[in-house]
Amino acid sequence: MGLITVILILHLFFGLLIENIRSRSLPLLLGILVFALAVIFTAGITYNVDWWMYYYLFKYENGSTDFMFPVLTKLFKLLELPYADLYVFHIIGSLLLFSLLITRFTRNYFYVFLIYFLLDYVHFNNQIRYYFGFPVLMLGMYLLLHKRKYLFSVSFIILGLLFHKGLFMLLLFIPAYFFISTEKYIKTMLLLSAVLAVLIMVVVQFGIGLSLEHFDNYLGSEYEGSLVGGAFNALPYLIYFTFMLIEHRRITRKYPDLLKDKNNELLMKLSFFPLFFLAASFFLQILGHRYIMPFSIFWCIYYLNMIRGLPQKVRFPKMLLFSAVHFAALFSIYFLPDYFLAKNHFMKQLEMTVESIPYLKDLL
Repeated sequence: MGLITVILILHLFFGLLIENIRSRSLPLLLGILVFALAVIFTAGITYNVDWWMYYYLFKYENGSTDFMFPVLTKLFKLLELPYADLYVFHIIGSLLLFSLLITRFTRNYFYVFLIYFLLDYVHFNNQIRYYFGFPVLMLGMYLLLHKRKYLFSVSFIILGLLFHKGLFMLLLFIPAYFFISTEKYIKTMLLLSAVLAVLIMVVVQFGIGLSLEHFDNYLGSEYEGSLVGGAFNALPYLIYFTFMLIEHRRITRKYPDLLKDKNNELLMKLSFFPLFFLAASFFLQILGHRYIMPFSIFWCIYYLNMIRGLPQKVRFPKMLLFSAVHFAALFSIYFLPDYFLAKNHFMKQLEMTVESIPYLKDLL
């Protein structure tokens, strides 16, 4: 906990420095530093929860999976490269793609990426196909909705889906962006969230999900969790959503022109789009892991954008408050389970992953 506190103090200090100093070199240097640290804590992984599943798919090539993994498997075998190299390719590729995505929206890459990496480290390193496809798909959305580069956007979106078919659920953001006004957006997402929760509950209870290709892995009754367990699992994003909803309402009421900027409108809608999956994630926890937590990058970017135009004396306390939110979310992920659960799932996976990295095991 002490280490997390120190990291968040540095995170706040350098994040504020980037926001308040007009320098091109400082954001670049800090961005390179945090990217290098991410590589150090990922590139040497030799074991985690999903390691042997992907090894089996690589070795025997007879498992059912998405299009790109078998293609890359054949390519790496043709080049006589081992399985570990394929795994590292996914990890480093994902880091680069997330970096590219974040830098499309903000120069404060250091602030956004560091907190995302801490929040989603366990899932990022395990679910390599999904976390490769997610930033590819999001870059496609950016090219479609912000840059209006239709050919490139469609290419990116298709490529993202080829890495993981489950990402097609995120395509619902396109009609949500175009057809739901900013004034009604949050209320509509909350209403649709309730509808989705009821729909998925019916699908799971009656076993309909078992007949759906790809989602048969996730929509069976064995993936149901208790409502209390689901709410506990949802604590990190409930903390963020509560804070973001309050701050969004306060700031946009005082500065109504904020959302007239197309970039801010896109970020706002991306930030609150995961509300659609919120209610269902209480009893189908994989929805929270897949369709909510990766959007934490947009929560950070949007909040930075909202407060950037505020007076200096207001920005600092708001950034300090946001650091408290980061701490509460991280605490709920890695430390709170020790007080209530028999096993601390995320901390165990974190330790197992880091200890599998040879050059970190002895050091730590």
